Amino acid sequence: MNIATKHLSSAALALALVLGGTTLAQRYAAQPRTIHVDVSHVSDFSDTRKLAGFADNVFIGRVLEKTGTHSPDGVLPETLFKVDVIRSLKGSLSGTVAVNQQGGFSAEENAMILIEEDKLLETGKVYMFATRTGGDGAWQTLVPEFGDLHMGNGVQQVDVVQKFEKAVKEQVKYQP
Repeated sequence: MNIATKHLSSAALALALVLGGTTLAQRYAAQPRTIHVDVSHVSDFSDTRKLAGFADNVFIGRVLEKTGTHSPDGVLPETLFKVDVIRSLKGSLSGTVAVNQQGGFSAEENAMILIEEDKLLETGKVYMFATRTGGDGAWQTLVPEFGDLHMGNGVQQVDVVQKFEKAVKEQVKYQP
């Protein structure tokens, strides 16, 4: 191999590395990131009695599907889900309802925006929901972080139901 061929091969290799690196960098930059938004709650919702007192509805439901994302305030994305109400512990919800969860994918930010560590609901899973009526009655908005407790299986489900039945009976009404 002569000197010209060696230099040409080195140049081709360097170009391939640069182009390959650019492609990897572009792919990495295109991957959505996750942004966690901190919020101040109006009460200590880790106390399920206060959570039940704040909520319009407390119910067990199965997430049927994600139906869309919207941004009522023009800033924070919110994700809508169709949920089958299995059992209502507070309020009178039944059948299929729209549940609104603050957070979701923002195309503008190329990011998944979540409130605190509150992951988006998952299709097929059963949750204990604590919600307030929103959208002029069009949907139920989850209390961020505390209003969507995955039910799990067996004994865990029984414990969660008993805990929330007690919380509804002993609820501490929210006073703004």
